[in-house]
Amino acid sequence: MAEQTPTVQQLCDAAQAGDLAQVEEILAQNALLARQPITQNGQLAIQFAAREGYAEIVAALLAAGADPRRGVYPNRRATSALAYARTRGYSKIVALIEDFLARQPATEPATGPGPALFAAAAANDLDQALALLAADPTLADHPSHPLTVAAEKGFAEMVALLLDHGADPDAPEDLDLGDEGIYNNAGIPLWRAAKGNHYEVCQRLLAAGADPNAYVFASGPAAERAMENDNDAILDLIYSYGGHSFAVAAALCGRMAVPAEVMHLRPELASEILWGAALSGNVALVRLCYRYDMSGMDSFRTLYQPLRGRRGQAMHRYANGQGDEHADKVEILRLMLAQEADPKATDAKNMTLLHRLAGETSHWADEE
Repeated sequence: MAEQTPTVQQLCDAAQAGDLAQVEEILAQNALLARQPITQNGQLAIQFAAREGYAEIVAALLAAGADPRRGVYPNRRATSALAYARTRGYSKIVALIEDFLARQPATEPATGPGPALFAAAAANDLDQALALLAADPTLADHPSHPLTVAAEKGFAEMVALLLDHGADPDAPEDLDLGDEGIYNNAGIPLWRAAKGNHYEVCQRLLAAGADPNAYVFASGPAAERAMENDNDAILDLIYSYGGHSFAVAAALCGRMAVPAEVMHLRPELASEILWGAALSGNVALVRLCYRYDMSGMDSFRTLYQPLRGRRGQAMHRYANGQGDEHADKVEILRLMLAQEADPKATDAKNMTLLHRLAGETSHWADEE
């Protein structure tokens, strides 16, 4: 162990196995691993230890800074280390965690010119923002991301002011994905402006150099938001600044023309377009996808899409009593199973489709 750099996965494996000595050895080399998930929405080592009832390991991880309140999407509070210990009756672990939380200092509200600029941007207080930026123009790129909140709210003049003082139009920030590395998450201002149908804000951001193809982590490109809103003006604007390769996004938003054209030109993209079509409930597009080669298809990922669905698209597709969402999901699953998708497939956490579906449809009293 001493000859190699330990990973989050190794720490989680040791915690789950109850190997206190190995946990302590790994933490001695890199205590920060206790705070890192296996993936962005994955678990911390303390969750494995708490679920298995290993109090000494929980204590070691708490001492290294692990968060006992962090859970896993979609039932975050129900899957935290504290929740696991409570539901399994591990009173010693519950006491350890509650004592740890009681000793944590109260969080003080952020103060200073950076938070003040964020507040001014959120309130569209141009005078206050200008005064703060005049004193320190670097605040335009403060980590609180005043540009993002101004873009989200559609405050075009505030966006222009921040851009004029040097704000990065993409507002990039690094996301720690644990063993998967660091993801440069850029493009959130444009994404939120498109989501809010703020055309002028989108125009200002793109003119200032915002990347029209930036892929916001777990959310997609801004063009996807424009398509989901049926806002062709913003979509055309994004294309006019160099936007491209939105076929999967179009499939996710229930559209037919662009995915169909792209598959004709690039058949190898059919499997990617398939999962988007299945998630959106587009039976016709799913059927079209299966005219192309689907060898090597990930059965779990593909079958999972119609099971979970896409709420925003469903509200649009089935508005005013049009169509039958349940019937469409069943037909999509039938098409997939007829093409030999494996119903017993598992994900990276060894969960079957039914396990995942149960987790996402369960209701907890303290669910976020």
